[in-house]
Amino acid sequence: MNDAREMYNTGMDKLKKLKGGNMRLRDLIHTVRQCGTAAAERDIIAKECALIRTSMANNQEEYRQRNVAKLLFVHMLGYPSKAGQMECIRLIASQYYSDKRIGYLGLMLLLDESQEILTLATHSIKQDLNHPNQYVVGLALCALGNIASPEISRDVTPDVIKLFESSNPHIRKKAALCAVRIMRKAPEIMSQFVDKIKTLIVDRHHGVLLTATTLMVEILETGKRKPRKYLRPLVPVLVRILKSLALSGYTPEYDVFGITDPFLQVKVLRALRYLGRNDKASSDQMNDVLAQVATNTEDARNVGNAIKYECVQTILSIRSEPELRELAINILGTFLGKRDNNLRYVALHTLHKVVGMDLGAVQRHRRTIVDCLKDPDISIKRRALDLVYSLVNEQNIRMLVREMLAFLLTAAPEFRPDLTAKICLVTDKFAPTRQYHFDTILRVMTVAGDYVSDEVVARLVTLIGQTPELHPYAVEKLYVALQRDLLKQSLVQVGVWTLGEYADLPPASDADTARTPQDLLELFQKVLVHSSTTPQTKELTLTALAKLASRQPSVAKGCHRIIHSYTTSMALELQNRACEYDMLLRQATEKSVRDAVLAKVPPMEERETQPPAMNAEQDSSARRSNGSGAPAPVAGSSTQSAAGAGERISVTAVAPAPGAGDDLLSLLTGGVPSSTGSALTPAATSQSPAGGLSSATDLLAGLGLGPSPLAPMGGAPGASFTPMNTSPAVSSVTSAPIVTLAPTPLSGAPGGLGGMLTPSSPAGASMSPVGPALAGAPATVLAYQKNGVSIKFELVHPKPQQPHLTLLTANITSVLSQPLTELAFLTSVPPYIKMMMGQPSSLVLSPGSKITQEVKLNNTEHGKHPLKLRFKL
Repeated sequence: MNDAREMYNTGMDKLKKLKGGNMRLRDLIHTVRQCGTAAAERDIIAKECALIRTSMANNQEEYRQRNVAKLLFVHMLGYPSKAGQMECIRLIASQYYSDKRIGYLGLMLLLDESQEILTLATHSIKQDLNHPNQYVVGLALCALGNIASPEISRDVTPDVIKLFESSNPHIRKKAALCAVRIMRKAPEIMSQFVDKIKTLIVDRHHGVLLTATTLMVEILETGKRKPRKYLRPLVPVLVRILKSLALSGYTPEYDVFGITDPFLQVKVLRALRYLGRNDKASSDQMNDVLAQVATNTEDARNVGNAIKYECVQTILSIRSEPELRELAINILGTFLGKRDNNLRYVALHTLHKVVGMDLGAVQRHRRTIVDCLKDPDISIKRRALDLVYSLVNEQNIRMLVREMLAFLLTAAPEFRPDLTAKICLVTDKFAPTRQYHFDTILRVMTVAGDYVSDEVVARLVTLIGQTPELHPYAVEKLYVALQRDLLKQSLVQVGVWTLGEYADLPPASDADTARTPQDLLELFQKVLVHSSTTPQTKELTLTALAKLASRQPSVAKGCHRIIHSYTTSMALELQNRACEYDMLLRQATEKSVRDAVLAKVPPMEERETQPPAMNAEQDSSARRSNGSGAPAPVAGSSTQSAAGAGERISVTAVAPAPGAGDDLLSLLTGGVPSSTGSALTPAATSQSPAGGLSSATDLLAGLGLGPSPLAPMGGAPGASFTPMNTSPAVSSVTSAPIVTLAPTPLSGAPGGLGGMLTPSSPAGASMSPVGPALAGAPATVLAYQKNGVSIKFELVHPKPQQPHLTLLTANITSVLSQPLTELAFLTSVPPYIKMMMGQPSSLVLSPGSKITQEVKLNNTEHGKHPLKLRFKL
């Protein structure tokens, strides 16, 4: 501590002996370096800056250059140095080169293009651009190339263009680089530089050629297509330059590790890449020289690898010959075999972009790419994984998936989510057999089950349900897997669901272990009490226990006892399920009802598209099981209308408007609405698995004891009927009444619709009876006409031999003067009717136009109950 204080005092003594703040720069650097603490350094810098400001205030011109130099050092240390900005402008205006040199250096370091004070230097810069000294001109061009603002760029453009014709290559080179900055700040003046490139590109000086090609590349990148038309005549010139560089002998002035001017070669190749893109004639002119560069360039050093990589990029960007393209891919393959990680990374990155162009050529390097998965560098692993995923097809899926599974065993945790998703996707797309598909996904779940998404679980359940011949095999495999591991919840959920659904299947003849109903009961009990079991898994397990009790009477009492123990669970869903299953398993419950509720889930249809990403709440609700125990689909996607029916319909649950909910539920429970409708309000979507109703209603929906959800005509869930104007006549559109199709056949209409369409609503909704409907001929009824909007229903039996099937076509027309946008047609039917809605013809109802909406209805109690339909706009 004493030593630090002594050094500080010594420095301050030296500082006091100097007058006017004229300490030399080297003395200031020496004093700062001797400071033992940061506080001592700050103290010295503060005192020196004060002396510098005093010197500037006294206008001591003899110390101006030294003061600015010391301020630059202070700026490098991170201290404020704005006081020197005006001094820099004064130094630029000086007639001495030494002052200009420090002034321009300070200008580039202490100022930027956003500061208004920079405009004060415009006049001095323009004067220096016309200075007879080449070094002064070079200083001005260098400053412009670093801090030129758009305004200054427009002002100095004529002077910079004039310097292109200078006899000094030093000035021509700096003028071209300055033009790059000017074009970036003022792209509209690009055309003034295009013609000047033609004079620079034929220069013999390599420095001028390098800057000219840099300017050309900047123009091609900024101007896109238009400049290419004017610069494509320069392709032969660039080809000649590249050929002379590639085939020339040893040139000491430009040689770098045996290669002549690699920097110029790279720039020329990049310019050719832009000029040859989407142009066959230009590409043909450069094919030969590209082949020579690719084959003759030595790649023992990084210099040659850089040229080869740039050549490959050019070959793959232009319309090159197939043989040349294959040569480029082979060069990338050789990069993968080198020890330099940078080369391997850029090779993998480029090959990933080439897969879509020439998959066969990339496939030949498949093993080398797979070996990159074992590289310790994490970035190379990630690139290799992306490339392997792109290479998978029907022919090589077994080999590549095997390698990906091997990599999954040793992969770091940050790799596993992406890796498991890729394996599952390629397996789902290219699996040769369903058993291979099942085995692969089961292997992924066994190794990394915690990283498997809910979508994969749902797809595997669908696969098992759709393949009856796979049921015994899946039961045995999943039973063995659960015996070994209960930690991975995705695996446990699939296993519990499968064992519960197919508990009545006998053990396979070649099974490793004998499986009895008691073994399944004990396994389910272990799952319920395991510390890692989630509430969603417990819900599935309770459903599996209920189904096991229904199909295996020998363990019915044990299953009932376990289920009964959860009737007092603190988890509401578990308690609800347990109470329902406890009631079903009682002796008083009819066997037909119990068997209907706990029947096997019919084969489920696969989703055509992947669902959107879910948030945490949606993900949690999506993992719940439905009444049959299968994992519930994602909210907003296709849903299963009944547990025992197996019919999937695309519907979205939409909550009714206030005051209309009782009317909708009254239809579903067999009553009559209490009102004809309500004022139009935006509909609200419901994301819960049960559509906003209790879980008991959701469980018994398959028996026809719960409501069916509403179905929108189209568009986003919750879309409301929003007119473009706000007139009272339009905004008062209300709900339509319940429509009933009587079950009594009409005379003279055998095999027709089997009845008359009549409204069962209060007065105020005009309805007309339907005439005779023959088989295949539609019956038309005016279902709604009010406020300028009318709805007509056309009903027909598409198959006369199946009178319970009805095709309803709703024709919506408008006589209003304004179009109606975001139209939503909502419908609801009783539980005994299954409904499937198609896509509407439009979501905008223009004056005089028509929107059609098809609805398929299946009356499961045909002859007992009529068709009933409630609709709402």
